[in-house]
Amino acid sequence: MGDTYAGDPTQFPATIIIPSDGDVEDDASVVAGMKQLADRTAHLGKLRALQVKTFGVDDASSAHAQIGVNITSDTFVAVTGGAQIAFSNVKAGDLVVLACSAWANMTGVAQSGALRLYDANNAVGINHSIPEVRDRVEGSVGAMSAHTLVAFYTVLSDAGSLQIILQGRRGDAAALQVRAPLSLVGTLYRSF
Repeated sequence: MGDTYAGDPTQFPATIIIPSDGDVEDDASVVAGMKQLADRTAHLGKLRALQVKTFGVDDASSAHAQIGVNITSDTFVAVTGGAQIAFSNVKAGDLVVLACSAWANMTGVAQSGALRLYDANNAVGINHSIPEVRDRVEGSVGAMSAHTLVAFYTVLSDAGSLQIILQGRRGDAAALQVRAPLSLVGTLYRSF
């Protein structure tokens, strides 16, 4: 009969030991990794919302007013007008859930650009950016389209602060315009 192990919610191992081809096939070759997974699972089961941050630009008249200035850069730059949220006291093992929705359009003769969420403090450890949270803006010139970016990340080390910024780039368009309504919401969860 095997041992019972409930997991330790105070532990969130950054790596997990897994058996390799040359290991002896016995309990010891799998127990350490299984305990590490149980610790992570126990940690996630104790998560509670600690901070909720929001940024928004309303569009009550449905006019889709432009937010900030035209984005004319070929590389990602911040959307002017403050489209960002910041968390404080961020610790390893915290879970960050992000959701952003915005309207956008292109100017000129070309038809593509992109939006993304950017981690200014590198707290989630993904090369200062969150590349999985990116959306291509396509369509005919001047036509507006709605875009939604959603993701969640585990903070890898004590970061102190986490700043998430909405960025855009023009791609092959003359300019990318970000328009209202825009909302950026983030929730920081911690295991207690």
